[in-house]
Amino acid sequence: MTRLHRVVGPPGCGKTSWLARQAQAAAAKYGSSSVVIASLTRAAASEVAGRHTSIAPANVGTLHSHAYRALDRPALAETPEGLKAWTEAHPRWRLGGRFDPTDPYSADPFGEDDGASADRELQDYARARTACVPRDVWPTSLHVFAHAWEDWKRQTHRLDFCDLIEQATIETESHPANPAVVMIDEAQDISALERALVDQWARADGVEQVVIVGDPDQNLYEWRGSAPDVFWQGEAETERILEQSYRVPREPHAYAVRWIERTPDRRPVAYLPTTAEGCVESARCTFEDPAPMLERIAERSERGGTSMLLAPCGYMLRPVVAMLRSEGIPFHNPYRLSHGGWNPLGGAGRVLALLQPRADVWGDRARHWTWRDVWKFVEPMRAEHFTRGAKAYIERQAGPDQFGDKAFGDRPSDAAWLVENMTEEAAGALGAFDLGWWLDSLLASHRARHEYAVALAAKSGPAALRAEPRVIVGTIHSVKGGEADDVFVCPDLSGAGERERVGSGPGREALRRMFYVAFTRTRDGLYLADPSGRRFAQLPRP
Repeated sequence: MTRLHRVVGPPGCGKTSWLARQAQAAAAKYGSSSVVIASLTRAAASEVAGRHTSIAPANVGTLHSHAYRALDRPALAETPEGLKAWTEAHPRWRLGGRFDPTDPYSADPFGEDDGASADRELQDYARARTACVPRDVWPTSLHVFAHAWEDWKRQTHRLDFCDLIEQATIETESHPANPAVVMIDEAQDISALERALVDQWARADGVEQVVIVGDPDQNLYEWRGSAPDVFWQGEAETERILEQSYRVPREPHAYAVRWIERTPDRRPVAYLPTTAEGCVESARCTFEDPAPMLERIAERSERGGTSMLLAPCGYMLRPVVAMLRSEGIPFHNPYRLSHGGWNPLGGAGRVLALLQPRADVWGDRARHWTWRDVWKFVEPMRAEHFTRGAKAYIERQAGPDQFGDKAFGDRPSDAAWLVENMTEEAAGALGAFDLGWWLDSLLASHRARHEYAVALAAKSGPAALRAEPRVIVGTIHSVKGGEADDVFVCPDLSGAGERERVGSGPGREALRRMFYVAFTRTRDGLYLADPSGRRFAQLPRP
């Protein structure tokens, strides 16, 4: 008989480390191919996989990827190719990519609905299905969209991401690996539909242990159909609380706990802070006018610390991002690298390739260019700086068939060839590492991507491009699992967020959990910004 074990891991209590240790122990007992780890998001699955467990790589992934494998990799609807085909068939419902069911971290659930695409309808459709809402209570508009979407899927023989879970529950009795142990990470975020598949596979012959790990207080995906109550389903043989936080100090911990305890019908769990005192203070500024905040961030950075700037919606971060850029303060979002606006140093790699021989930038890693290095900084340059065919030659030399990591200049003719096949001005500027000239030489389509890196190098020295930024910027949803020494929280709400705040439905409690996640990212100071407008969460005064 399968035994169910439930583990609650509040913020900073080492949940992922605990899961990795248990997975390793299970692999030692049952074999590395007999343990399966599933999570809702790719990021969470990757984090577990990166903990150097001996679990077979195919056995660690999102629940959807496990279902995809179990169904023998069917054609999918929600791929670039599929969405293009859908738009051609139904231009009325053009999907603009705002809702990505493969990446819940990409969501801005309390953002404004601009009505420019059918993404909201697809999101509502997916939410109704994942929450197992009976179809007879769906609104008429959702029935209309669902009929067209489902008819198109049948005609093109595609499955969407809800179908993967539904069909795997109907058509499979067990996980394709036939495991002895099934572990579900971030289980507070799975929906009733997804829990049905977990329970189905848990009942299969040969499954001895099912471990459900999560924290209902950190459920951030109620907008997509998940519900904290799903986590508590089933009678567990054992329940364990990972009660000791290794991150959140006393004052921020007390503030966050008082906040989350206002949640109706919440099941309380033991949760202890670190021995550090920490602080909760007013930031004495808004995200619209963040100058005082940036002074504190600069002071923290000078001491080697990190800061995190969080808002409920992406558009609320625009003034902060603009000021960080103008002040030349490096920032990033390591949890959402695909967001170029939050990762403006994406162009630093080409600049660093150009500067590879400079010891003041690379230290003991400085070396001659390789052909691959040369191609990195040459590729976006305008063709007018080269003789005919020169760029194509460099690209061939940098390719894997030509061993592009061989040192440029291994042959005396290499450097001579480059000089002979570039304008005299270009050869001189690149030889002098003239970043300003290089930026001016770029194609217009590349210039904007590299402007910030060049500006930062000019202001703080090019070695600054190699350092990891000490400032993290993002929505609260985008940094789940992240942490920083200081955390600054914006209380402003969009119109959609304000409607949830004044309502009495699950959206109100989803907002409460969202801010709880924000408060518990800190290792030291929690700073609460003032609201910029009339719509804001009424956070308790520090």
